[in-house]
Amino acid sequence: MPASMSDLPNRILERYDLVERIAVGGMAEVFLAKAYGPHGFEKTLAIKRILPELAASPEFEERFIDEANLAVKLTHTNIVQVFDFGRFGDSLFIAMEYVDGLDLAALLKICRERGEQLPLPAAFQIAIDIARGLDFAHAHGVIHRDVSPSNILLSRAGEVKIADFGIALAGTEELAKSAHRRRIMGKWRYMSPEQTRGESLETRSDLFAAAAVMYELFVGEKLFPGDEVDEIVENIHQMEIPDASAMRPGMPAQLDQILRRALARPVHERPAHAAEMQRALTEISYASRIVATPLDVAEAFSRVWQDSPSASDEKRAPRKQPIDHFIRRQLASVDGDGDRQTAVSPSDPGENPNPEPVERRPATMVRTGIGEDGMPVWKLRDGPQTQKSATGSDGEATRKLAREARRRYFLAFAMLAALASVAWIVRENGSSDEALAEPIPMIDGSVELPIPTAEPGILTITSEPARAQIWIDRDKLDAMTPTSTPVSPGQPLRIMVTMAGYRPEIRDDVIVEAGDNRSLSVQLEPLPASLIVRSQPPGALVKLGGHTVGRTPTVIDNVDPGPDQLLTLSKTGHQVLSLRVDVPAGGRVVVERTLIPLSRPRPPPQPVRRGYIDLHIQDSWAVVYLGTKKIGQAPAKGLELPEGTHRLRLYNPVSKRQRFIVVEVVANVSKYYSVGL
Repeated sequence: MPASMSDLPNRILERYDLVERIAVGGMAEVFLAKAYGPHGFEKTLAIKRILPELAASPEFEERFIDEANLAVKLTHTNIVQVFDFGRFGDSLFIAMEYVDGLDLAALLKICRERGEQLPLPAAFQIAIDIARGLDFAHAHGVIHRDVSPSNILLSRAGEVKIADFGIALAGTEELAKSAHRRRIMGKWRYMSPEQTRGESLETRSDLFAAAAVMYELFVGEKLFPGDEVDEIVENIHQMEIPDASAMRPGMPAQLDQILRRALARPVHERPAHAAEMQRALTEISYASRIVATPLDVAEAFSRVWQDSPSASDEKRAPRKQPIDHFIRRQLASVDGDGDRQTAVSPSDPGENPNPEPVERRPATMVRTGIGEDGMPVWKLRDGPQTQKSATGSDGEATRKLAREARRRYFLAFAMLAALASVAWIVRENGSSDEALAEPIPMIDGSVELPIPTAEPGILTITSEPARAQIWIDRDKLDAMTPTSTPVSPGQPLRIMVTMAGYRPEIRDDVIVEAGDNRSLSVQLEPLPASLIVRSQPPGALVKLGGHTVGRTPTVIDNVDPGPDQLLTLSKTGHQVLSLRVDVPAGGRVVVERTLIPLSRPRPPPQPVRRGYIDLHIQDSWAVVYLGTKKIGQAPAKGLELPEGTHRLRLYNPVSKRQRFIVVEVVANVSKYYSVGL
């Protein structure tokens, strides 16, 4: 919440006019500011001030200054520009570009609350821009150390910018020494394995974090689950990386290989540069016919920003109270607030190492299936959270409110247990459906809930090929095909069967009556594959299955998948190369081969004609390079070079000055050159 002008530390900060405070975090606070100049010049920017307790450390201050000096040189369209840094009071500050929009964490949170996923074109554009921005920073010697959704900013125009370069951490040496590692380290859920151990970092640590962000970007769920730091770290080190394509229908299967490589635990197995990820993502979007542009990001932003997440829920209020509404009211009645409760709860250790007070809607109960006894199975899910200003930092208050939250959860589960017990007793006594429909008084007598008693239907789903993922409405089953699962009787269901490399098969309005056992058989259609063929030398004629498909290098789209397909490469003056390739459904196969030239007599070597130059350096000296080869030191006489025109590099290792000159060398002739350095 914006602060009043009296809360600002000093409204006039050198040449910047602080307008209002727009954010407060565990390391810094951010102000909206204006910079003014002659003739009505005005620029909006953001001022970030490091919190005084961190700035008081001389070592932290020194590192911050070093990093700020480096970050101010990063001028790139996908990086938040840093304009200036300095000091006011006892704290350091930086002046940086103001991005009118929201961060990726907020965008993904809204999508999750709606049960939606970010459109693939927008997701690809954001991922490509993240890789592009990281590659530029890495090329200038900057390691981010805190690549996470909250540090990816999206503008209304569809721009993607990485924020907080070089200032997210105080340095890897402090990670092991600090007693407050939750405060100094980045966000645990997006750390590389070596960063969790407090080791020195290189650029490929950022690639691991970026891949974790991209997985969440494409799938909509966080990659490394866990509620405690130790659990998250264990998952980072040990958890099997799931395939993103299996989590979302229509996702290109080639994306899994990119993410798995960047998420490799050994550092040396990851891509050497972020540009490799950028290129691979671009190629996949082209091959999959996914047109990714900033316009797609802008459209996704606009839709999320303008639509109300709760509008659809308000429009279709049920005639009867569902159990989640009942639990919501019961939880609200504990504190006497029927709308919402406010508590300082332990933050997600994977996202924000410095908890802020949050405003939490009451928890809701979500139906996840039907148990073996025919009764519904429910799961308690937290309501959405929003930041709320803190009124204090007393740890005892935090613990007290956390205990109160746990007490409310326990109460909710106790009520559910009571419901299940009553339903079981009534069913065992052979009561009629009418008896079960009678209201059941609860703890405070404020809500009545009818218990459903209809016997579930059984749906058996098979697919060809087998081991496909099953979605019933929006719920993903843990079991894969073939499998049998209980479903709600008499209700139209939407069944979706998916498998990487195959088109999703969707069946709408599938109804299973109470006590029935219905079978559903699905034949999955394989997606066309792509084949990329390169040869050395290029220009070879390519045939697939006896049909000419182009010349190398070439990309062959819409290849019918199948094993053991004949691929032939032929080029004049070289041996014909034939090989068998397996093309998986929806896959992308790359074939690279070197053709063997036919034997023929080699022409006799021609003698190299050489000439000489006399090179004089005015008031200095220099080492002389031809290409990357050192050929001498100037001033020099009779410097021998091959006949022709050459570009020489003159470098003085003391003054660090260098110059390039072009010289013409004539066979058996000496020419004089005099240059300044």
